[in-house]
Amino acid sequence: MRFLNGFIKARVITIISIIVISLIGTNSNAQHLKTSDFVLFGGSSGVNISSYSKIDGGSIGSCNLIKASNNSIFNTNLYSGGKITLTDSNTIVGKVTAANSAGIKRSPVLLTGSINIYGNVDVNGNILIGGGTVSGKVTQPKGATYNGPLPSGGNVTGTPALPTLPALPAPINFPPAGSTDIISGQVISPGAYGNIILKGKQTLTLSGTGEYIFNSIQNSGSINDFIFDFKNAKTGTIKIYIYNDADLNKVGASLKNGGSESRVYTEVHGSGTNTKSGAAFAIANGSSSTTLKWLGTVYATSGAINIGTGSSISFHDISGALISATQITLKSDLSIKYAPFVDQVILPYYPPPATGKVYDLLGSELNSLYYNAGSYTDTAQKLFILSNDSVYIECIALQGQSARLEALLQTPPYGLTDTIDNGPNSLIITGKYPIANLLKLDLLTNLIDYCRPLFPAIHNGSTGLTTTNGDIAIHSDFVRGGYNVSGD
Repeated sequence: MRFLNGFIKARVITIISIIVISLIGTNSNAQHLKTSDFVLFGGSSGVNISSYSKIDGGSIGSCNLIKASNNSIFNTNLYSGGKITLTDSNTIVGKVTAANSAGIKRSPVLLTGSINIYGNVDVNGNILIGGGTVSGKVTQPKGATYNGPLPSGGNVTGTPALPTLPALPAPINFPPAGSTDIISGQVISPGAYGNIILKGKQTLTLSGTGEYIFNSIQNSGSINDFIFDFKNAKTGTIKIYIYNDADLNKVGASLKNGGSESRVYTEVHGSGTNTKSGAAFAIANGSSSTTLKWLGTVYATSGAINIGTGSSISFHDISGALISATQITLKSDLSIKYAPFVDQVILPYYPPPATGKVYDLLGSELNSLYYNAGSYTDTAQKLFILSNDSVYIECIALQGQSARLEALLQTPPYGLTDTIDNGPNSLIITGKYPIANLLKLDLLTNLIDYCRPLFPAIHNGSTGLTTTNGDIAIHSDFVRGGYNVSGD
């Protein structure tokens, strides 16, 4: 229980936040995408994903083609400027769009085996789905054919909702590289160096935030480790600039003394002429028992990105985002967690978005909580009501979708518990939700209008915040820090 002045301050924060979030909610379906919206983006030649991969958060995009083999889970949207080809037993939680920029007339623009799609499907052309389920709505232009499972949301003839894909950023004009090569494990500070040439079982520590400029990376041998040491700095980023190709071979990566994947950025200007795979940024495979890892956003401005080159199989773990002007190729057994680069100053309570506001379903507060949960500083809980690894949230359903949304959110993949009754006609679904699953909500565009934290309430002179299971609940003698939304 807080004293009255604490509740008044919380209420002021609540009112301001409601105004901001209500504006965000009206733009939640904006179609002009940014590069930072993507966990994977392959430019001219597309994205090619092998089997048994899992990609969490963000969107997968290509100007040309998105192709995926079997048995992968995409907790993402798929946005192609051309076509999409998927084989059996893939699951897509988000939206699927294909713009058919080449104007394909006869063959399918969306071609899949047996697959489960939970979001809406918008395709400028023919669709062939071999089996599975489509939970959202399918929209195609007049004259296009649809062959596949009956969409739960209906099959509509009309103008597909196709987003505008982003133009890739102009390459950064790097400061000059140095002349001293790094040929052994060591600790380096921001500055200019020559080539990184590590021969295996060596550790390179990038000590402190700032710019690290290299001519190339030419690693070999067994796993070499990269450590990003933020030295407990609350602000600042680690930026790695590479003039030519980056052949990391077998690599491990970790954070030290704070920081996050969202504060690490690598830009590569090579074209892939000096790597075995022909990619400008390449990570090889290790043994079957090996986990290889990289952190942060990688942008290859003139060449491809290959993760998992070679014939052997090892597990790859990427936290960040991969952006290529040409092509991204991912081998089997790979996990990618979306953590876009954020070049910003951390302010009290939570780091704000770099652009000032966001247009996804989560909004700025919950986005920031997801990416900064480990360094979140609002110990007084003036903005969030936290319970261990979960946060109390409110999901505002689209008209007519509240029952369906509430049932879905309480399934194990989402994990909503301790729900609070908002009345039979309310579109608001309130409860305790795992922070680790927040990004999944961004993909439910056919069910959710927008989301917000359940703001701490103003005391009304009665009991406190209690529950029967030891967590937090909101009693009726509290004024909730939101406003009521009702409908059918």
